[in-house]
Amino acid sequence: RVGKGVMWWAIKSEYGTKADVIGSTGLNLNDSSRILFTIFYMRVKTNSKHPPEFYQEGLNKTCTYLRQFGLPGVALGDPDFILSTPACDWLNKNESISYTFEDLKHAEAASLPPKQLCGKKGMQAGKVKIMNKRFGENNWIRNNTIQKEIYQIWLNKIEVMADLAESHKDKQIVFVDAGLRDRFYPSVSNLVNGGLSYDPNDQSLWASVYPATSPLIEREEKTFYGKEQCKTTPAVMAAIMAFGGHAGKHIRDLYRKGLKQTAKRAALASKGNSSACPCFDEELVLTDIYRDENIPLEINYITQHNSAIGDQYYDTT
Repeated sequence: RVGKGVMWWAIKSEYGTKADVIGSTGLNLNDSSRILFTIFYMRVKTNSKHPPEFYQEGLNKTCTYLRQFGLPGVALGDPDFILSTPACDWLNKNESISYTFEDLKHAEAASLPPKQLCGKKGMQAGKVKIMNKRFGENNWIRNNTIQKEIYQIWLNKIEVMADLAESHKDKQIVFVDAGLRDRFYPSVSNLVNGGLSYDPNDQSLWASVYPATSPLIEREEKTFYGKEQCKTTPAVMAAIMAFGGHAGKHIRDLYRKGLKQTAKRAALASKGNSSACPCFDEELVLTDIYRDENIPLEINYITQHNSAIGDQYYDTT
């Protein structure tokens, strides 16, 4: 698939078969007044990924950064907690949407990776072997497995964006991670200052992309989630995503189709009926969609590959 940016560079063939290039900075943005920022965050009692203070600090930094653009935004998930962060008080409380875990979709799919003791995406199988020898078979990985609630939040990013889109069909819904790392700020600036023009014919999803030089991409051991059979290099990053409100249903429907296929494959693998990877998250689902010619969802890229964040990027999410 080919992005709409004004600059290009080649991507490796492992990223998929739908394009030889991906877009760089521009989305030809010319009407930023249509942009509606959204921050999605829900508290989990015991979070195996990050401690509570990480998210509090992340929300404060993210809201402080987004405030400068003077554009509207809403809180999704746990609005009371998000809006209790002083830097987030500019978000529109009246249009924010509350969710409980019972409200979220894909609970069954979210339960699959924890059952298989899937670690963080950047975790290599070799490290798990070493730690198992040191602490006993699976003892270490059990304490480093991401729990169901976290997966359910991840798998619902597109869902909550689509919910918001139902009442904002003339807006560009821009999802920004609650704890967006500052190395991604240039991408948000490029997106806003370039315009993200509203095109009623655009049915595509805009997403961030892992830099080709990232250690997550370029490393000797190409395994992920701590599993030897998980070898798909991620092509899509879900830290920043955007689509026109009018396209919400179209994108949601195709995302659900892709998620169903990815979860089915993981379920078969977990039962020993396949040598495929039993682990996945929302980024692997989007990567699978990107590579699948039978799912007609166009995914265009907002680049992170620049001097500010490119070569230093490393994340284990």
